[in-house]
Amino acid sequence: MEVQYTEKIKKYFIDKRKLEIIIGKDMAVKTKAIINFLLLSENFYEYCYVLRYGKPHHLSGGCFAICINQNYRLIIEPQINNLDSNHLKECTCIIIKEVADYHGGKINRIIP
Repeated sequence: MEVQYTEKIKKYFIDKRKLEIIIGKDMAVKTKAIINFLLLSENFYEYCYVLRYGKPHHLSGGCFAICINQNYRLIIEPQINNLDSNHLKECTCIIIKEVADYHGGKINRIIP
């Protein structure tokens, strides 16, 4: 699967050191592992329903969240119009949008 980034966050994900500075070494290692699993997946369905690394779950607004740790999530947007399982099998590209904690009714973004 192809993994893309929004322009605001791309610099953090192409430079391991910048990512570690912003989110810490432990979260950076887990985030890179998630990205590697995404890259190795044939499509987004396989990642969500077969591999399930990081407990991917659907959010309102067409995005998905993948757990980095207890609080923070990697927020991604599949590049398809319909999010049912048949269409997720056709999704071979996602965009990583942010790293955030959205619990408690407040969004705490650490990237961007």
